[in-house]
Amino acid sequence: MRNLISLLWKYHFALLFLFLEILSLSLFLSFNSFQGANFLGFTNEASGRVNESFSNFSSYLSLKETNQELSEENARLREQLKSSYHSLLANRVYFGDTLYEQQYEFISSKIVNSTTNKRNNFVLINKGKRHGIDPDMGVISSKGVLGIVKTVSNNYSLVSSMLHSKIQVSAQLKGNSHFGIVNWPGGDAKTAILYDIPSHVKIKEGNVVETRGSSTYFPKGIEIGKVIEILESDDPAFHEISIKLSHDFSRSGFVYVVKNQLKEEQLEIENSIAIE
Repeated sequence: MRNLISLLWKYHFALLFLFLEILSLSLFLSFNSFQGANFLGFTNEASGRVNESFSNFSSYLSLKETNQELSEENARLREQLKSSYHSLLANRVYFGDTLYEQQYEFISSKIVNSTTNKRNNFVLINKGKRHGIDPDMGVISSKGVLGIVKTVSNNYSLVSSMLHSKIQVSAQLKGNSHFGIVNWPGGDAKTAILYDIPSHVKIKEGNVVETRGSSTYFPKGIEIGKVIEILESDDPAFHEISIKLSHDFSRSGFVYVVKNQLKEEQLEIENSIAIE
């Protein structure tokens, strides 16, 4: 208490001056409406900017959580697309009733590491066995096809990306029934080659190349890339087409592992045909 009194006595002139300044300003603004309105507007503006700064900072701190929530929501929305369902009766066209059963489930995950400068490149994601991921599941992003799961641990999965010599994705030109195989020849991490499209098919720059849906990895209609140009082919009966890959492999972000509920059934029937 003695220290407080001593401090007040030491600075009593400064405190008195400050008190009189505040009192004068208050009286001035009270009896001058124009200046009072301007001052109120100034304080509101200043207060608003401070609050906005705090709000932006708070939003930045929660950005990671928000992105995760959006990724999970996107996965749920993908599961509601018609392409994620399998028709029980081929002649029925209704969707959302008991004539359809869900075929594809999408598991949201995040890229934690990746390579682009090797002949066989990989992407590491932060979901694994305990999240329902197994080898040979397809992986996509919001932009397009990313690759196929190679190995898994409890909490991580290693994905062979499209930038891998052994990855071949069954593809088709959007809008027609012509199909082929997309494979990465090495070199440029932004482009790949579409093979086996018959040479009589007319192709234009910008044509979309998408998944055919014939394999167990991906639903039909997932974008792989867009046509850049037609290259010289060793086989005159087929085109060799350069495409720009839709997924940017130089960036991290959220991806979706595709779980095909009918995978085992499809493989079983395909293997039985192979045996014959």
